[in-house]
Amino acid sequence: MLVITGRTARQPWSNGALVARACAALAERGHTITLAAQSVDDPALFARCERIHTFESFDQTATDWPAGFASWANRQRRNVAHDVSMSFARVAGADVWLPLEPSGGAWLAQARRSLSFKSLAISVTRHHGAIRAWASDAFFVVPPTGEDAPIRRVLAVGSTAAGETARALHRAHGLGERVLKVDPFTMTPAGPLDQRATLRAATRRMLDIAPDRRVVLISVPQGVGRLLDPLFTAARDLAERNLARSPILLALAKDCFALHDRAGRCAAAANVRILGLSERFDAALAASDAVALPIRAARGLFHQGGAARLGADALGHGKPLLALSGASGYGLARVKSSLGDAPGLVIDHNSPGEWGRAMAQLADDDWLGRATAAAIEIGAPMPFERFGATLEILLADTAAERAEGRGI
Repeated sequence: MLVITGRTARQPWSNGALVARACAALAERGHTITLAAQSVDDPALFARCERIHTFESFDQTATDWPAGFASWANRQRRNVAHDVSMSFARVAGADVWLPLEPSGGAWLAQARRSLSFKSLAISVTRHHGAIRAWASDAFFVVPPTGEDAPIRRVLAVGSTAAGETARALHRAHGLGERVLKVDPFTMTPAGPLDQRATLRAATRRMLDIAPDRRVVLISVPQGVGRLLDPLFTAARDLAERNLARSPILLALAKDCFALHDRAGRCAAAANVRILGLSERFDAALAASDAVALPIRAARGLFHQGGAARLGADALGHGKPLLALSGASGYGLARVKSSLGDAPGLVIDHNSPGEWGRAMAQLADDDWLGRATAAAIEIGAPMPFERFGATLEILLADTAAERAEGRGI
């Protein structure tokens, strides 16, 4: 099997972690894996791959969609022997596509919402490959396959991603019926309750957070700009009214300096703790009382960093969700438990008032207890192994179709 992806980071909450887990799961099932990647942060993650091809000359200041990456990826697909190929990047042709990286249109939509005019102009200049990718999709210049055979399957995680993917493919190429939806899955085992309690106490001491203070975890991709301002402002306002009952925002951030700057602009720096590129995702979850999904997924086949799976991991660890309507995974906050309780709240409007009312719920011990119990119940049947088995079956079926020279 040939697996094509962009840069693979080592953090367990990144898309790179999913690529590594998927490769390991397929290798454990007896398949030979060749990885073609833009770059690999930690080659040890792919020890079970037979070969790793990297594109070291790729411009690290640009996005994953320029023609250079597409040309290189499709050349690997032609030259590397394989029975079936899977791509995580839109521009690389493959038998199976699992959309983890944004399309050009999605990137532009987020950039317009989050950046000032000057920053947008600079970003568009640096990421001109995204403009070409957007134009190719918008004007149907590039077929959905890259070069050769049609995409046989598109695998999307969760209802939001599946719906967006089907609509975009149907609009552009009439391929919406090829999208298969899989249920969300967890990536980080929760571990025994006593270990989680010990990890919670130790992490909070390290971060100087009182044991009884509520903590809300967020995962912050790069380039969010002003999108988190309503959440920061709400945390500041709650602290001004009642410091003891106000929550602390714990952020897993790729750009610590930009995030600290945004928190400072909102006068909320005292209410934010930034972990940076932490590999201790289990510690961050253990230290938290709830997980926020504060950024809407841009339209156009887009997964917002690790946020698409963060909701499932939160429920797997028994953490309620505070999710903005339209965020990747926000539907998980509405699923009802056997007792009729939902494992969180959905915020319809991205305003400080709406976020403030949602975070104020965390001070209600009765509500938090019921939401936590619902999260534990709903998160239990979401192991990664189920996704790995589904992926193997899909790839095996697609390989058989490819060998027979037939479509779906």
